[in-house]
Amino acid sequence: MKKELLDITGMSCSACSSRIEKVVSKMQGVQQISVNLLTNNAHISFNESVVDEAAIIARIEKLGFGAAIHAQSKAAAPASTPQDTAAQEMEEMRQRLIGSMIFAGLVFYQHMGRMWGWPLPGFILGQENELINALLQMLWCIPVLFIDRKYFIHGARNLRRTIQRELEDPIAEKIIDSFEHPISSLTAFAEDGKIQIRAE
Repeated sequence: MKKELLDITGMSCSACSSRIEKVVSKMQGVQQISVNLLTNNAHISFNESVVDEAAIIARIEKLGFGAAIHAQSKAAAPASTPQDTAAQEMEEMRQRLIGSMIFAGLVFYQHMGRMWGWPLPGFILGQENELINALLQMLWCIPVLFIDRKYFIHGARNLRRTIQRELEDPIAEKIIDSFEHPISSLTAFAEDGKIQIRAE
């Protein structure tokens, strides 16, 4: 049994660490995994004849997180500590938040300014300029989508995996089948003083 310490990047909440633990613990050969959100690392015990570090790292990266074997400090190039990694991620999150707030503030000002009479350029005022106003608001949203693309991509991957998992469920298959074969008619009739509805 081999024990390894991995540095994990990209975790933002306890759900992230729980997801990594859940997925990696199901891998063949993995005995135990403990992910620490605060230190951004994972302690793993595994059977190296069944699975290796590269396979575990690849599985974590497939979930949308970064993973690497914890580097010991070297004389030539000292490795960054988990605290350094966490501080770097916090700084990146702060920069994304500031950028997102700037463009979200522009959307808010443009949208609410028309109702509250705030000074706005004339080319977006009036009903004849509704299309220009809407397109400009959409334009302000594009940088937010770009700045926070990491979260949208991660969320889309999780949604796709959830849908794939649900499609394997027999109840979900029946629901999807009902959409493929919609109800052609509904018949309502009274029986014993109650209204009955029959779907065909």
